[in-house]
Amino acid sequence: MLARIEKKSLIHFILWFFIINALYFWIIGFNYLSHIFNSSTLFKNSFADFSGSFERIFVVFYWLISYLCFMGFLAFLPGLPILIYAYRFTHKKLIYALSIFIASLSFIVILIDNKIFFMFNFHVNSTILTMLFHLNMNEVFSFSLSEILLLIAIFLSVICLEIITAWFVWHKIILRQRFLRVYHLGFYWLLGMFFCCFNLIGSISNGNNLFSQQFANLPFFNQVFSFFSPKNIKEDLKQYTEAHYMQRQFSNESLHYPLHQLQCKSPNPAYNIIFILVDSLRFDSVANDSMPYLFRFKLENWQFQNQYSGGNATQPGLFTLFYSIPSNYWSAAQQQKISPILITLLQKYGYDFGVFWSSPIDNPPFNQTIFATLPKNNSFFSSNATNVGDRDREITTKAIQFLLQHKKQQPFFLNVFYDAAHSYCKEQNFTTPNILAKSPCFRMVLNNDSDKTPYLNRYQNAVHFIDSELEKLLETIKQQGYLENSILIITSDHGEEFNDYHHNYWGHTSNIAKVQTHIPLIIHWPQKKQQIFHHITTGYDLVPTLLQDLFACQNNVKDYSIGHHLLSIKQNRYPILVGGYGNMGYIENDLLTTLFASGEVALTDLQLNPTQEKKPRIVPFKQALKWMRMYYSK
Repeated sequence: MLARIEKKSLIHFILWFFIINALYFWIIGFNYLSHIFNSSTLFKNSFADFSGSFERIFVVFYWLISYLCFMGFLAFLPGLPILIYAYRFTHKKLIYALSIFIASLSFIVILIDNKIFFMFNFHVNSTILTMLFHLNMNEVFSFSLSEILLLIAIFLSVICLEIITAWFVWHKIILRQRFLRVYHLGFYWLLGMFFCCFNLIGSISNGNNLFSQQFANLPFFNQVFSFFSPKNIKEDLKQYTEAHYMQRQFSNESLHYPLHQLQCKSPNPAYNIIFILVDSLRFDSVANDSMPYLFRFKLENWQFQNQYSGGNATQPGLFTLFYSIPSNYWSAAQQQKISPILITLLQKYGYDFGVFWSSPIDNPPFNQTIFATLPKNNSFFSSNATNVGDRDREITTKAIQFLLQHKKQQPFFLNVFYDAAHSYCKEQNFTTPNILAKSPCFRMVLNNDSDKTPYLNRYQNAVHFIDSELEKLLETIKQQGYLENSILIITSDHGEEFNDYHHNYWGHTSNIAKVQTHIPLIIHWPQKKQQIFHHITTGYDLVPTLLQDLFACQNNVKDYSIGHHLLSIKQNRYPILVGGYGNMGYIENDLLTTLFASGEVALTDLQLNPTQEKKPRIVPFKQALKWMRMYYSK
């Protein structure tokens, strides 16, 4: 009898503990609800119109109920395994501890998602989670010591809150035998979930996405809906969104790349390729005051003044640079182990490889995509030094050793990737020409009124340091005579923003405006004179240039790229398709169009201000969707 009473008490404890956590989720997630109610397509879009008074009331009521029910479901979902366990075992201390731990973990995940959604307009997804729980997580997100301490403080505060909540539930509700009819709440929750799901599935079945497109504002909804939905509803939603709005972001359909077998030749002469990348390098950083050596070097070579990346973050930026196709093909390339055709050709024609990265090559997993087919030997290296300055110095040393020891008769591909500009908030153990107005970095509390000077100074210190490392490497290249027989490319994966347009955007990944996508491109080509190019070029253009001019490939460029030859001035580069970790978008000469996973489209001018345009222009819109589909097998 006592065991039965104790079991009932533990079940009531779990139910009430996670019900109170649902309240926390409702408070944390208010930003999601705000996004829904501020949506321009809340009541009306191209396929449905709920603009009448009664219809507006219905929509508002629907989203209030949907928000409360779904966020409550997310809060309670981690407690289900504990509830099942409590039905069989009455281990009070273990159930108590597990409830606190799991609730704290889910609480923190929602906090992280909320911050990411607020800053970047997308949710935590499998890509972000993989990077977050990687051993080298801090090298990817490059938190400063101050930010790490702040995160620890938040984590400890959440645990303390959950401990207090557990104590309150046990002593003020369970022991006092209060609110025992908790099952009534479950009934109302199920009724609300049925109401929301019935209307959602009914609208999808009738070709109306007015409700479904807003659910992308809620965290993990697509994953939950996909898991519980009938197969036919999944297919309806898939076909509907693909036909009218945007492609699924990380589809794993069969990849058809290249479209036709390559018709290329062994390079003659077999120039080496030296590919130097600087993470997060803004176009305007290659200036005489911040990068004096690189500034002088670019004056002697090809300068591309309007080069745009195919991504606003490292994964999409590098994927588009090496593969020359949009970043929405990343998952397919990774899962199907498809190498970039540039790497495939280099291997086919006997190139040696040297890959030296300051940041982790396996987070994001470029070792499973771009470099998946390369041998993991001493010439495939990622620094594990604790300080970003030491990491960048180490790869400079490794690259120089590779150049000095390489056999002259064999062509090589050398890739060096510097990280200090990306990790500018970390401790700077190098010369700092700019005085730091504020040493600690607290980017998580930045707002539209924050002073960007200390952060910009830290960034400029980092690029100045990288310039000194580039000087060591490029001087070695000159002294060893490699400029006579090597194509040397210096560029970046994306830019970096410091609230340039006063819309409270900092860093990268958050939008497709110029400061996050406009990057330097400097190329030395043997026997070619220095030249300045002012026409638009993109990250998609590098592979077609190398394939045509080095490997004499006869294929239509569309077989393997959405780009053009870099020097093809007559080609229209617009729209420029840009990928991110959650959304896609494209750039026109006067308009930015962002395609959200919800199917919603946001239009702004080039400085992210609202525009007179109400709908995307049909020609570039269709072109963008075509590019995001054309390399999947039909």
